[in-house]
Amino acid sequence: CCQRAQERGVRVGMSVTHARVLAPDLLVHDLDPRRDLLALERAARWMHAWSPIVAIDPDSVRTGAELMPASDALMLDITGCGRLFGGEERLAGRLLRRLVRRGFDARVGIASTVGAAWAMAHHRHHTDVGSSDARIARLPEPADEASRRAMMRTLEDLPLAMLRLDVDTLETMDELGLTTVRD
Repeated sequence: CCQRAQERGVRVGMSVTHARVLAPDLLVHDLDPRRDLLALERAARWMHAWSPIVAIDPDSVRTGAELMPASDALMLDITGCGRLFGGEERLAGRLLRRLVRRGFDARVGIASTVGAAWAMAHHRHHTDVGSSDARIARLPEPADEASRRAMMRTLEDLPLAMLRLDVDTLETMDELGLTTVRD
């Protein structure tokens, strides 16, 4: 779902009929996993300009002999790269601007672990207070006890789905009334 459609209220998972009420000129494309994977692979190759270590989200599925992405995430290890761009957030901002120009709708999660970065990028309701761009979610490494507690409060508010658990486990937890990491 592109930025323009989102600004009009269109959301992923919404019926086409509902989406067209909100955005009558909406273009809808059939799902094409092969095309999506090729676009993701091209984007991953291009990302090497920003980081020497780039990977398509390993949370993927195999269909026959083909790899089909279960998500549309790329993972970059930007350890040490931030200083080349004036800091990690500036690197992320420049990357986002270039992705938007290429037609991508993107968000960035910056954290000390892959799982935390993925969760920060995928949880749309979280924004880093210190970030100048709502599409960048940063989970700073705690420097002291107070910042460690602040980080834990941020993580506790995340939905359980951000833990990347399997669907059966998430459904069971939901039936038990557990919906956030805090629960």
